[in-house]
Amino acid sequence: MTGAMMQEKNQRQLEVNEFHNLAGFLSDPPVDQKELFGSLIWIICNSCINTFWNTAKINRQGAGSIEATIQKTKIIVTKAVVREVLRLGDQSHHPTSYDQTRVLAALQRMSYEGGYPTMLKKLFPPYWRLLVHFFLQCIAENKVGFDQLNKTQTSAIVALVNGWDFNFSAFIFDNMKKMLEYPKKKIFMLYPRFI
Repeated sequence: MTGAMMQEKNQRQLEVNEFHNLAGFLSDPPVDQKELFGSLIWIICNSCINTFWNTAKINRQGAGSIEATIQKTKIIVTKAVVREVLRLGDQSHHPTSYDQTRVLAALQRMSYEGGYPTMLKKLFPPYWRLLVHFFLQCIAENKVGFDQLNKTQTSAIVALVNGWDFNFSAFIFDNMKKMLEYPKKKIFMLYPRFI
């Protein structure tokens, strides 16, 4: 078997989750051209996202990157690129987790009624539950289980609420890398709105 054939055979196919993978648009196309442009935008966006994830590989040299090819163009994503594109206001030296004591104290101030490290959205008062819900839908890497947060996600939420420094760019980039590090698991299109 040639190298190209092996690569094609081993290439993962995306598990498309329509609910999670919708691409956002700034506005609707003109009414008289809505049918043409609406489907065209949908096809181009999804095609590029599918191609990105199906060709993506982790390059562990240097600071690490994700490299993919879309329409014969090499795309390189790093933590710095995520930081530059998303403008989240974080810095490379900011942490991506906090110690348990500090997180627990912050959760108590937020009137959280559950235990830690496993945190459940439903155990927050409604106003914090809404924030957690949007966080899980927009930033977290969860495929399913939109009620439970892991330690890093919990640190991100309490940092957001308390105005603590948090490296959201590293959080997002690391979640993208996790998609590629487990070849036996199906991957899905994470973060389609800015890839």
